[in-house]
Amino acid sequence: MSNNTNNNTNNTTKYTLIVPFDDKDIVKALGAKWDSLNKNWYFVGDLNNPLPEELKKYKSYPVHIEYEDKDIFKTKYKSLRWSPIKKNWLCNETDYKAITA
Repeated sequence: MSNNTNNNTNNTTKYTLIVPFDDKDIVKALGAKWDSLNKNWYFVGDLNNPLPEELKKYKSYPVHIEYEDKDIFKTKYKSLRWSPIKKNWLCNETDYKAITA
């Protein structure tokens, strides 16, 4: 299954997270950070500090959505977000499974 992580050369993995506003303090307390440039939450993990179980529900997954269908998908799948840096759509695991089923 595809996921949205960036593997760096120093054995760390940067996980992009999709976090509802009401949950921002929860993820921040678990070590997630806000990227103000890209306007998203992320967590940097490594072998000694993997993605915490509590953050796994926020992990993002890339999905292909045609431009003309974006409004329909955005209405149906609340976690769907456009990543202007990666130039793709991201969603949480629940929506990913529904979209790719």
